[in-house]
Amino acid sequence: MKELQRDIEYLVSEELTRANEKNPLFHSDHEAYGVIDEEVREVIDETELIIYWCKRFRALTHRDGSREVKDDAITSIKEAAVLCACEAVQVAAMCEKWVMSNEKDKD
Repeated sequence: MKELQRDIEYLVSEELTRANEKNPLFHSDHEAYGVIDEEVREVIDETELIIYWCKRFRALTHRDGSREVKDDAITSIKEAAVLCACEAVQVAAMCEKWVMSNEKDKD
């Protein structure tokens, strides 16, 4: 797990670099909140999809659903999980951007 966390921290750093190339540091806490809140809502949306498809897979498993339909559910869980991870990386990057934005104010 520590290796995965290290890799994710690297991805957060890379995402922060990309974000900073596209947009300047936050001008206010209100702006930061808006951006972070949007990313968190996207994490929630993907999490809800994971939950939906996991419940669907469970129901299919209990009812001996076809392999093909279960494959679709598993594929959907995986896709939503990957997108959720991407959104979570963006949340972490925007939190770091907020820290950077406040450090600039200290100077």
